Amino acid sequence: MSAGSSNGQVSKAAIKEAFLKFYAKKPLAQISVKEISDSCNLSRTTFYFYFEDINALYQECVQDAMRLMDTSLPDLILFTVGHDFDRYVSAYTSHLTDVKKNRALYSALLLGSESESFREQWLGSIYRHYEKTMSFSRNVRPELKENLIRFFSSGELGNVTAWILSGCKTPENTIALSSAQILFYGVFGANLRE
Repeated sequence: MSAGSSNGQVSKAAIKEAFLKFYAKKPLAQISVKEISDSCNLSRTTFYFYFEDINALYQECVQDAMRLMDTSLPDLILFTVGHDFDRYVSAYTSHLTDVKKNRALYSALLLGSESESFREQWLGSIYRHYEKTMSFSRNVRPELKENLIRFFSSGELGNVTAWILSGCKTPENTIALSSAQILFYGVFGANLRE
């Protein structure tokens, strides 16, 4: 079986899916290759074809989550800093739709034994995107940039985390619209510009 084959991709996806189910219920250190392999009716050899160990599997799941975030965050942040309400709502709705499609991944990572580490990585990713975008922004007072970056990063993490952990019940557009109203009329309504 080659890594590029469709059966290979199905096997790798099955391993990740099984891992996420176990990880949502018990600590990383208590998950075994055998139980993951058994739950997807694959051999341990197949597991080791794709992953060195459980920790490597966990790290790849984290990287998957970060990669998904990195595809939608730049637009979202650009429209935040650019004060473009409608495009922000559209970008945030799209961002939340991507997160919802991968809810099992995010739920497990947010609830698992290493959740604090995952949240720190996620927050760091959001922070770096805001920092990069805001470094070009001249319409925000310099002494406020750092606090705004922290505020936006923490708000994004908290908002999406709460939404995921509540089962993504609120429609994406509703979350995006209410966030935009708070952000644009609550924050940018204040005198933050030079």
